Amino acid sequence: MSKNFLPSLSLFNLLFINTLIAQSNHVTPQLRAHQINSNIQLDGLLAESYWQEAEATSDFRQIQPREGEPATEKTEVRVLYDHDNLYIGVICYDADPNKIVAQKLQRDSGLGDDDMFGIVLDTYHDHRNAYLFATNPNGAEEDGQVVDGAYDTNLDWDGVWEVRAKIHEQGWSAEFKIPLWNLKFKSLPEQSWGINFTRTIKRKTEQVNWASWSRDNGGFLRISRAGDLLNLQELEQGFNLQIKPFTLGKSTRDRLLEANPLRDEKLDAGLDVKYGLTSNLTLDLTANTDFAQVEADVEQINLTRFPLFFPEKREFFLESASTFQFGEPGFFGPPSMLLFFSRRIGIEGFGNIVPITAGGRLTGKMGRFNVGVLDILTDKENGLLRSHFSVARVSRDIFQRSKIGMIFTNRADLGRSHQQAYGVDADLWLSNPLVFQTFYAQTHTSSIGRTDRSWKLALDFTKDHWGWFAGQTAIDKNFDPAVGFVLRRDIRRTFLTFRVSPQPNGRFLRRTDIRQSLTHITNYDGRLQDWEYRLIFMNELSSGEFVNIRYGRIFERLDQTFPFRPAIHIPTGDYRNHQVNADFQSSAKRKITGFANILWRDFYAGELFNWGGGLGYSPNPHLSFRLDYDRNEVDLPQGKLDTDLFALRLNLAFTTRLFFNALLQYNSEENELSSNLRLNFIHSPGSDLFIVYNESRGRAGENFENGLPARNRELIVKFTRLLKP
Repeated sequence: MSKNFLPSLSLFNLLFINTLIAQSNHVTPQLRAHQINSNIQLDGLLAESYWQEAEATSDFRQIQPREGEPATEKTEVRVLYDHDNLYIGVICYDADPNKIVAQKLQRDSGLGDDDMFGIVLDTYHDHRNAYLFATNPNGAEEDGQVVDGAYDTNLDWDGVWEVRAKIHEQGWSAEFKIPLWNLKFKSLPEQSWGINFTRTIKRKTEQVNWASWSRDNGGFLRISRAGDLLNLQELEQGFNLQIKPFTLGKSTRDRLLEANPLRDEKLDAGLDVKYGLTSNLTLDLTANTDFAQVEADVEQINLTRFPLFFPEKREFFLESASTFQFGEPGFFGPPSMLLFFSRRIGIEGFGNIVPITAGGRLTGKMGRFNVGVLDILTDKENGLLRSHFSVARVSRDIFQRSKIGMIFTNRADLGRSHQQAYGVDADLWLSNPLVFQTFYAQTHTSSIGRTDRSWKLALDFTKDHWGWFAGQTAIDKNFDPAVGFVLRRDIRRTFLTFRVSPQPNGRFLRRTDIRQSLTHITNYDGRLQDWEYRLIFMNELSSGEFVNIRYGRIFERLDQTFPFRPAIHIPTGDYRNHQVNADFQSSAKRKITGFANILWRDFYAGELFNWGGGLGYSPNPHLSFRLDYDRNEVDLPQGKLDTDLFALRLNLAFTTRLFFNALLQYNSEENELSSNLRLNFIHSPGSDLFIVYNESRGRAGENFENGLPARNRELIVKFTRLLKP
């Protein structure tokens, strides 16, 4: 065990023994669900008599801009249920319906730009986790999973449900139909769930909540402060089996700039199965898994000594992803360490796809335990061995909001070594705004018999108008979770930050966040490597725009030459730098939106100038596009580097079931123009037709003026069908 970790054990024990359980003194709102014996015809109008028989609630209060004051527009909600479905109906009254903002039609396209109504359902009523469902006045669908405490929302979880919405002379209204087999809940004769509602009135930049309207460590995603949904009797998930086969055709042309290009035609099929073992445990199985429909990664330019981080986008790994989380997320940047990072499965290096032969996942609850088990087998590909990936994660809810847990991961390259990682972690709420966070992890490689460690101790205090964070993290020099991500090794990092957030709600300025942070990094031997001081002013204007200003004072020590680029090597030494940057983001409620950023900093012995911006236009709910540009100008004694990134996004939503998305990107450093075109038709809930075209153009070492000959291209047609026996 690390000698630096031992002195902290007494602090951990003291904090654990003296854990304070925050006791709510607020009144929890309640709503009774009304049982019916026939289906509701979804049209968004709440015309059936059942709606009038159900209890209604309308006591919404502002969380923004004027905390605790009554909503400026009335919102009325009712809940129904039958043997198979939960129904939620809402009328969002509006004194001026012509000013309702409704720009989105596509599912999961983000509703932050629109008037919106959202629901969270805490089906276990454990005050910790919940399902999220939301819509706008067009009936666009958005859903996800919420983990309390971390404010972590996984919007990539996709349930099978329906919603219809209508704009009318009273405002707008919506009807949700959520099949019960989508949800995990206890099997009881009568039960209650946690529930909360939120509404955004975009033109007023107003957000109102039914419960948890306090900004002081509360808000819509604070599941522990949700209200109660009562009178749920004899709910049954039924036979929860979902079978989703797929067929796929792919035509590929690769290495088109070489003497002997490759051509491949492929017909394939696969299967995904979801089975509810119990009302609390779900088993997912996958065979011959394919992710051809996933959107391409956004291009990045790396000017640092550390690896780039690309987020997971594959549906199978995104569902229940929060169950497997372990490590330290980043502060306004990539994470420092994740013991499990699913992109290490089926992707090698810079986006090289490795076929997944088969896999399984078990997730859910067993009493107060949250469990997750993942097992994946990948095939041989381009000299890579067949590999077996295993992850097991268990955590236990303790006290009112705290949690302790453990994790084990293993990568076995068949015929070679095993690389294992294991750890324990805890989030202990000492009071309503104060949480103690800790983990301890080890990695082990069988071929060399080496064990390395990482640990963290931190206190996080969060209130609306002020907060602070203090933490220390250590990562050994050879710490290597084979199924994880590490940004930087051989560090002992201390991080301190303090924030004040006045909210004057004035005519010009709504709120400002003023943050100061200090980072101090040494290596394992105690030799100083880096320190950084930052002062940040983040300002939200009353009009909805954002203006942010940042200053940084940075020290970096290079103990080894930094190969910045093949022809540019930065020598060892101590470098003291200044950094200043500012950015502007217009309000998302406008049809024309834009952002701009500018940054200057000393860059080792030279300078870095970065600037860019973007322009978006959404004339109607069916069409939107956005053009982004980012430029780096690096001037060093060892040489110069200029880079440009262009990105064009085009979104066409013909209906709430038929979408076309295009992403075109140009990276000047690689002289690569990449295109990702996707047509998605949801022919029935949970079932899709995808037509995808990918192309890469440009010859490395040349530039745009030399032309952009094709490197590779592929056309994919994929059909899925959800079968529910």
